[in-house]
Amino acid sequence: MQKKKERSVGSRNFRAMLRKYFTKEQAVLLPNVLCYLRVVLVLAFLALYLTPYEIHGNPYSYVYVSTAVMALSAYTDFLDGFIARKFDLSSPMGQVVDPLADKISQGVIGVAIVVKFHAFPSILITLVLFLVKELGMLLAVIDLARHGKNFGGAKWYGKVATFLLYVAFGTILIFGPFVLVGYQGRVGMQHVILDTISSVGIFGLLLATVGYTVQYVRLKQEIRKEAKEKTEKKEEVHHD
Repeated sequence: MQKKKERSVGSRNFRAMLRKYFTKEQAVLLPNVLCYLRVVLVLAFLALYLTPYEIHGNPYSYVYVSTAVMALSAYTDFLDGFIARKFDLSSPMGQVVDPLADKISQGVIGVAIVVKFHAFPSILITLVLFLVKELGMLLAVIDLARHGKNFGGAKWYGKVATFLLYVAFGTILIFGPFVLVGYQGRVGMQHVILDTISSVGIFGLLLATVGYTVQYVRLKQEIRKEAKEKTEKKEEVHHD
């Protein structure tokens, strides 16, 4: 009976969270629309980056064009935050869709470079670790929301991880095709360069994974403590 009641409370808390963060009015706010545009642009980038073509005989034209599209996507990231602050258009939904668009962008860039540099396992490891971290975060957020808890915004280790991941992915994205010049499939300097760059992203992801795991455990301990205190109070009232 008690567990059924707890599940009911958790379900109500989750529905309340959805009503707070997802409404029609918030969905059409310009900063949020720019987030949707960012996702469209990053998908366009993926198609352009994985379809090599030449312009005026330049074999790296696809790198320049796709990078320009990604730069435009990054600009919309700056623009939506600026508009939200300047015109007071911040919203709970924006607090969700903005980082979600960032994660989609990071994931798509990761997929692009894994496809392009499939001979380098360290790049695949970076993407897999990123996906595992994000899936774990999503499950943790949903679990905490059922109990009316949250991580309380991005933490320093999360910001460091995002920065390092963008450095690693961005460097490989832009300069990777040039590093591959003369590559014949053997372990050599190309592996040293790309593995070293990948290790930067891997370090950041491990740092964030450990940091958020520790915080999640602490929040779960708080939830159990609060539940225990409520139970004890009810028992005291019933005893009286």
